[in-house]
Amino acid sequence: MFERAPGAMTFTPIPPSSVRPGDLVATHALARQGAWRLVLDKTKHFLLTPGSSPGAGSPQWLAAKTYQIASLVKLRSHAAASEEMRALGDLDDPRYNTNADGSCATPFALRLIRADLPRLLGRMSESLDAHYALAERCSREANAAADEDEKTRWSRRRDCALHAAVNLHLGAKDHLAALARLDWLARRCASTAERAVVLSLAGRVHLHLGDVDGARMCFDAAAAAAGPDGEPRDDDDGYDYTRAQRAIDAGLLAFATKEYATGKKHFEDALRVSPRDPDAANNLAVARVYVGDLAGGVKVLERAMTTDVTANAQKESLATNLCSMYELLAPEPVVAKRALAGWLGRVAPDDLDLTCTRL
Repeated sequence: MFERAPGAMTFTPIPPSSVRPGDLVATHALARQGAWRLVLDKTKHFLLTPGSSPGAGSPQWLAAKTYQIASLVKLRSHAAASEEMRALGDLDDPRYNTNADGSCATPFALRLIRADLPRLLGRMSESLDAHYALAERCSREANAAADEDEKTRWSRRRDCALHAAVNLHLGAKDHLAALARLDWLARRCASTAERAVVLSLAGRVHLHLGDVDGARMCFDAAAAAAGPDGEPRDDDDGYDYTRAQRAIDAGLLAFATKEYATGKKHFEDALRVSPRDPDAANNLAVARVYVGDLAGGVKVLERAMTTDVTANAQKESLATNLCSMYELLAPEPVVAKRALAGWLGRVAPDDLDLTCTRL
């Protein structure tokens, strides 16, 4: 099964030899493909080769350090990433004021990684405090912004840090704290499209708490914030509460009330609207299992993974669910899971944890 399916997308990485050490645009493309070992190799070469770097502290040098540390994180070398981050010192040090206008050139992505590293090293509360501190900094910058574009940029960065904090609350099963933060975000969203996304997330948290009525209220509010066709009314900056997402929310609500056939129909609608949506595929596969169609669930996941390799082969939840179904259906589950693991080893990004195959 796990060879190239007819009409399937293929994983076409950039040839490593074509990426010059200082070519950060190509390095970005490698990162998007999940080729983190190559990214690490290229950035190390760039940073260590005399004459290749424009100078420590320059915008290009800081971008390369960001890719280097991100690669270490993705490859689960968290201690090494922490050491590289520690070597950078204060990210607001004057030596990093190297933008053309004299402002700090430290990428925001590097600040996010610094906030998240304590969590990866087992210090969850420290990471949570760091994300809130980063969000507060972004709020101050937004309030002091000289124009609307700058204000919007810092507001989005604030929301990014707060969403990371929400995920930490959820990881700690502190659902009430997550809901409080999502409520705060929903009240301050700059657009109805953005608000719809936040309300949808809040609805899912209510479902985790078993609060079906609360989830329904959030999903209804999300749908009201979106346009009548399920698209955002003011799709200004990429926020998108789509018809597919609305259908997934409806399916989750149906499952919460044990209306499995109805939930399956909603997930089918979502996948029809957005054929490459991994969440729609994953939920539909589980729904088919609940209505007694285990073989159908396997087909949904196999099709999803082989028809959009670059996106779905990196979704560990798809592989985990598929392996669970193999354990129930395949004549030789270990053989089926080994075939899947071998295929993932050839096409999946470097940061995929192959233990998701349960071998």
